[in-house]
Amino acid sequence: MPFASLGDTIRVLWALHSSDPELNTAIWPGDKRGGRALRLKTPAPHAPPRYTEDIKHWDVKLNQPPVSDNVDTTYWCKIFKAPHKEKHHMIGYTPLVEKENEDLVHHIILYECASTLPILGQHARIVGAPCYSPTMPREWESCLQPVLAWARGSTGEWLPEHVGISIAEHSEGSYYMLEVHYNNPSMRKVVDSSGVRLHLTPKLRPQEAGILVAGVAVSPLHLIPPKQKEYATAGYCTPHCTHTMFPESGVNIVSVVLHSHLAGRRLSLKHIRQGKELPRIVEDNHFDFEYQQSHTLEKEVKVLPGDELVAECVYGTLDRTKPTLGGYAASQEMCLAFVVHYPRTPLAACYSMTPLKHLFKTLGVYSFKGVTMDHLEKLFLTTRTDAVTIPSTGQQQLPIYPATRPSEDIDEELIREAKSALRAVKDYTLEQDNENVFSRLIIEEPEEFRGRTLAEHMLALPWTEELLARAIEQNLYHGRHMTFCRKRDDKLALPADIQTFPNYTELPEVNETMCTEMAKLSNASGTSYLDIATFLTILAIVTIVVS
Repeated sequence: MPFASLGDTIRVLWALHSSDPELNTAIWPGDKRGGRALRLKTPAPHAPPRYTEDIKHWDVKLNQPPVSDNVDTTYWCKIFKAPHKEKHHMIGYTPLVEKENEDLVHHIILYECASTLPILGQHARIVGAPCYSPTMPREWESCLQPVLAWARGSTGEWLPEHVGISIAEHSEGSYYMLEVHYNNPSMRKVVDSSGVRLHLTPKLRPQEAGILVAGVAVSPLHLIPPKQKEYATAGYCTPHCTHTMFPESGVNIVSVVLHSHLAGRRLSLKHIRQGKELPRIVEDNHFDFEYQQSHTLEKEVKVLPGDELVAECVYGTLDRTKPTLGGYAASQEMCLAFVVHYPRTPLAACYSMTPLKHLFKTLGVYSFKGVTMDHLEKLFLTTRTDAVTIPSTGQQQLPIYPATRPSEDIDEELIREAKSALRAVKDYTLEQDNENVFSRLIIEEPEEFRGRTLAEHMLALPWTEELLARAIEQNLYHGRHMTFCRKRDDKLALPADIQTFPNYTELPEVNETMCTEMAKLSNASGTSYLDIATFLTILAIVTIVVS
């Protein structure tokens, strides 16, 4: 594990007392104490503009939707029409999370809709619908290009003075979809009108930015074993994608939001050029689920055509007894990086997922009863997963990250056959509390696992055996990746392709704690390293004395 850097997220404790305590005398501070997550060494976020005469704001908020109190995870979506027809630049945003629901609102994303159909204007007048459910209108599926991404603990973001994100660039009307994720493990009844405030200017800035999503496709094929102190996964953006989609001069990255859930421990966005890793674009070795503030870069990072990006997430699951799968609930996992860059390109997302056959082969499974691997692969690559997830009273049905559409070289007859086969084996489900497609799949080969569901097989694996866990990690991280290069119009820029994770020269780990310098200081001054460490520990507890 790398040494902690002051650029990582840390927990700062503070205490407030009415008088100055005597030396070496402890005084109980009473109730005036607390703590919060901070990044002490990171660059200061961009400030709001000094001149505000031309700045407008647009509040995009829900209107008290009927969020269910019988599910722990709710995604609610609502359509909005831009308040003006003239193109503006968004120069910043701030969250509008209702105070009484701060503990429930997990993240908020505003998407631009590729469609400009007038029916979206009619939909803007309704309260909304559960995201990605059968009741969500099909027209909303074109709303996939992020304009902003807010997550817990963030105070929002202001862009550099030369950068703006386009809002309302369609003269016939521009539409947006607000997505609010509620993490409600206590399943209490929620009435909420949270959202975001967009800060806009009609004076267009020199550089028009976009958001690129990198990482691992949100899918049950994203596997994190239980009982692991550290387990790494990675999403891969290929040189073929950046070569095809980036201009010759490349793009400039100004900020990144790293996103994971409760098991996330260390997150980073790696940058590879011609087989050599360059300095990390961003990393956080102490990821805090409650503090997902965007990372402002001290210097803009240039990414050239042909460069590769790797979003890496290291998880800790010592407290878990079952495998964690990719998904939208906070108890499931994600590994995503929302990358703000300019100039804006047609590229919206560059990500990967473990190919289904590769995952099952790694787990020692070769075939299932009543359904072929090809049929299953087609099913997992569709957007909606009405048949992939068994309806549950504890979790809303949600899609995998859009990989391909049925119209994109996917045989709809194969999909129907796969769904039919899954329904046929549903009666064999034994692991009722692991209600996903893996509990519907009955292993046929190899013979020693025959008759088990895949969920049962995954539970039975000896995850505490270090050699097993490391072998699976190595095979899935450094093995085969199904890669996707998706445009803003929700079409694939390149056909989905299976590639082997690249070999490259890794960046040496840097010890930012400067232990060598501390040792020299200790020898020169006669002060022990233990004394210095104690002193630094005391400094980490910020005590404010009021005279």
